[in-house]
Amino acid sequence: MSNTINKLIDLVGMNPGFIGLGVAGRGDDAAGLILARLLKRRQMDSFVIHNWLENFIIPIELYGKKDIILIDAVEFGAEPGSFMLAESADVVVRRNIFSTHGLSLKVFSDMIRLSTNANTHMLGIQPKYIKDSWHVSDTVRKTLVQIYDIICKYNKSVVCKT
Repeated sequence: MSNTINKLIDLVGMNPGFIGLGVAGRGDDAAGLILARLLKRRQMDSFVIHNWLENFIIPIELYGKKDIILIDAVEFGAEPGSFMLAESADVVVRRNIFSTHGLSLKVFSDMIRLSTNANTHMLGIQPKYIKDSWHVSDTVRKTLVQIYDIICKYNKSVVCKT
């Protein structure tokens, strides 16, 4: 198993909150939204944020969480469908990784960390394409299934159907 998968397994075992970011109708940019919706259906503390991060109000369910994972499609120069897990959005900014949102992931991460006292983590999925389309690429779709399966297997607070 890769180091990224092992880190994700460890983090998921601590019952984190999840925030899915993205823009529906922009191809692979919807990856974070899709995964957060799937997790929400399993009664996990998961929230979906469309388009404008600055309009987001932190849900009460995230207060008291030790860790919160931000899930988003991000450009980090890897093969489409690859994913990375950073300890915070600070790492994302230092590595010149780009998001499609108006408010930077670092500012958003800092806002969550200051409001909830939680550690924030960035789960970034390398998109194949971000364009006007309601279709998510097969490559990114397979990655979403892989991540969902990891979360379901290693988060003991929920039972998932695969």
